[in-house]
Amino acid sequence: MKEANLSLLPHQVEAIEFAKANRSGLLYLKPGTGKTLIGLELARNERTAFVVPASLCANWIVENEKFDVVKDLFWWNPAKSKSKPRTSFVCSYEAFKKISPTDLRGFTLVVCDESHKLKSSTSKRTLHMDYILAEVKPRTYFLSGTPFSASIEDAYSQYSMLDTVGSGSFTDAREFSSLSAFKNAFMFLEGHREVQTKARRTVLIPQYSGFINQTRFFELTNPYTFRKELDLNLPELSNQIIRVTADKVPPGIDMQLEEMAIALGKDVTNFQTARKLSAIAKAKVFAELLKDYHDSPIIGFSCYPDVLKIALGILEKAKYRVVFMGAQTSNVDRGVIAKKFQDGKIDILLASLLVCREGFTFTAADTIIFNDISPVASDNEQASKRIHRIGQDKPCRCIYLARSSIDARLTKLCTAKTKVTKVLDAGFSERETDEWK
Repeated sequence: MKEANLSLLPHQVEAIEFAKANRSGLLYLKPGTGKTLIGLELARNERTAFVVPASLCANWIVENEKFDVVKDLFWWNPAKSKSKPRTSFVCSYEAFKKISPTDLRGFTLVVCDESHKLKSSTSKRTLHMDYILAEVKPRTYFLSGTPFSASIEDAYSQYSMLDTVGSGSFTDAREFSSLSAFKNAFMFLEGHREVQTKARRTVLIPQYSGFINQTRFFELTNPYTFRKELDLNLPELSNQIIRVTADKVPPGIDMQLEEMAIALGKDVTNFQTARKLSAIAKAKVFAELLKDYHDSPIIGFSCYPDVLKIALGILEKAKYRVVFMGAQTSNVDRGVIAKKFQDGKIDILLASLLVCREGFTFTAADTIIFNDISPVASDNEQASKRIHRIGQDKPCRCIYLARSSIDARLTKLCTAKTKVTKVLDAGFSERETDEWK
């Protein structure tokens, strides 16, 4: 093996040392800090299952080929291979549901990238991962830049699974005995919401938010967690809001969009529908700004394919080398597009925020324009890190288009969620306060 090819930074070495001293752990490092190399180095000379988002399978294979770390690593796809893996492999979370405990006989390590994909304790992927870890008990490490993407509730299933193969310190911790116990212990109870059952009975569903009892939470979870505030000496990242004034938007566009939505049976007073209509109304301004700011490769993000398709038509007509990357883009094609972008063969990349917010390196660009943002604060942070990460040598900027009250509401939602993640980032509680209520 060509060990000399892999040069690790100090924080990567620390993360590996932490992992090797513990049977399981959450390696919690911000996006763009080289978690893939940490995972590969952990798997050196170990038979390992890497479970990653489907869009990142190719990236793990490419990185391993570049540094030659894990012997015989291959991309396992059950749709293309009937035989089960016998050597270290990379697969998607969906593919992993086809793996049984018997299939992992002889495997000593499981590495889950973007572990916040396991945040729902009731999802099929989480239940299957929990079953596999309980049966096989391999050393297990979760990698994530944003493990708590929406609320403290996201932590429950991740830490519970790590505890299954770890020290078992949660066994007598009543706070982790169930999801409801976890919420009661660490989240503020706002009240109850009435819900009608199929039997037409009214039941009260508790509504939780925020983060309480931080000291106890960190007492339980810090032994499982490697986190580190890093100064990577990256160039400056600036954020700018451009307000889209009425004269920039085609007259009557809001009324036209609402009429189209109503014709399709949509309720235009619904927040999600209003959010989409607001985003589409800005699409032409979005395209013009991408042209104005294009003096080097640039990225345009939106949560909505309709926005990206409108912008694509405008930019193609203007003879730009523009490419669209969305949910329908195959994993192989995503890798090809990313390489072309990095090689300077694409002027403007129009990317789905929900598809491309994680795993990709687009450091050929120093500017991102967000037509609209996700209500999940970590999605937006992840997306900004596509350009502001290890390997970037130019000052970067993120430009956000704001026009309506919908944009203001989204910003408020993200701000509230960011309060929780800032405490989680720090890993300790200086004092308990009421500000999370």
